[in-house]
Amino acid sequence: MVFLMETKCSKKRVMEVCSKLKFDSCLVVESSRSSGGLVLMWKSHVKVVIYNYLRWHINAHVTTDPEAPTWLLTGFYGHPETSKRNWSWEFLKAIKLVASTPWLCCGDFNEITCQGEEEGGCPRPYTQMEIFRVPLNVAH
Repeated sequence: MVFLMETKCSKKRVMEVCSKLKFDSCLVVESSRSSGGLVLMWKSHVKVVIYNYLRWHINAHVTTDPEAPTWLLTGFYGHPETSKRNWSWEFLKAIKLVASTPWLCCGDFNEITCQGEEEGGCPRPYTQMEIFRVPLNVAH
């Protein structure tokens, strides 16, 4: 499986890449103008059932082995505008509350949990990082 974000590609181009990489299936959330775009690609031996998707995420139930339990994959892209990230964090908290199966959330959150994760640039406000840590259940 591969999850891509910020593809900035048309669905046609993503399908060409998917085919060249020999993936059997993919879900494309097309980019809006020249920003965004999400892709989830998988091969046929992995059972993927798309649960839901929007511009900022793809949720899928995944089974990699008939003997193993199904797990939830969230491919995520945090809102690039700081002022709009609260929606992103509320969304993650809501998924976490209803996820009764193991959950893997991956992608680009457009946020950090502590200053040590940032190299260069301006320091992030502590409260901004604290708000992000809540849905992750991470203490610093």
